[in-house]
Amino acid sequence: MAQRMESKMTFMELPLFRSTDPETSRQVSPMRVNSHRAILLAIYADAILGLTDEEAALRASGQGHEIKGYWKRCSDLRTAGLIHDLGIRRTLSTGSQGIVCAITQSGIDMVRGWA
Repeated sequence: MAQRMESKMTFMELPLFRSTDPETSRQVSPMRVNSHRAILLAIYADAILGLTDEEAALRASGQGHEIKGYWKRCSDLRTAGLIHDLGIRRTLSTGSQGIVCAITQSGIDMVRGWA
C-alpha cells in the first residue's frame, strides 16, 4: 500500500498555476487601467469599512461593469498584496460568510498613480 505524502505547504503558498501550464501562466501580468482587477481595486479604494468580494462586484455592477469571476480577480488583488483580509466576516447572498477586505497602502499608491 502506498503511503500518502503530507505537504508542509499552506494554502496561501500554493501556486496559482499547474506544473503543466506554459511559462506564460507563471508570469504575473501587470495591471492595466480599466481591467477588471483595476476596476475592483478602485472600488476597494472608495470603501471606508472594507468589502466582501461580492460587495465589490455589486458596486462595480452599479457603475456599469459586469465582472464575471469577480472572486478570482479579488483573489488576485489579495495575492498581490493590494487588498488584505480585515478579519471580519459578513453574510453573503448565499447565506455563507465572506471575508471583508480593505485596500493596502500599496493598493492606494497604485490607484493614485492612475489618476
